[in-house]
Amino acid sequence: MATSTSVKINLPTLEQYREIFSSDLRFKENAPIKEMLDRWRAIYSRFLTARYYSYSKGSGDWQPLAASTLEYKIRKGLLLEILRATDQLFETFAAAFEKPQYAEFGILVSFGGGTSMQHPGESITSAEVGMFHQKGGGRLPKREIIVPPNRETLIAMRDDLKQTLLDMYHANT
Repeated sequence: MATSTSVKINLPTLEQYREIFSSDLRFKENAPIKEMLDRWRAIYSRFLTARYYSYSKGSGDWQPLAASTLEYKIRKGLLLEILRATDQLFETFAAAFEKPQYAEFGILVSFGGGTSMQHPGESITSAEVGMFHQKGGGRLPKREIIVPPNRETLIAMRDDLKQTLLDMYHANT
């Protein structure tokens, strides 16, 4: 079972194209808007992947691993980076992009991606572990994995939107 969190991608220009988008998503196979959303999914996925790898190595605002956690990882021969023991958590997060589900003008991002993998040594799924870290709580620090896109990602998505609309205009004139 996938566990999702929502991320709002705020591109104000979308509102004025609501009817075009809705029509395109409802009635056409391989429509330009659907293809654009596939490209957005890839753009956003690259952003999250790069951020995850960077933050797992200690950059960003993720709290460092506790000394006891580092000792445990060394003893077990696990990766020493934050949220990267076996990479199973990241694999369940990444799997969500293989079969995307689209919210209106956006992308639903989730942990799990339909996988049923169990977290090593636990009776909870890796997707649930992802959400525990996403939200934090108790002694578990909050380490958000799914976050809104950064400025560069939004610019890439906006530029893709402009090109898609221009292509649609030329195809219909």
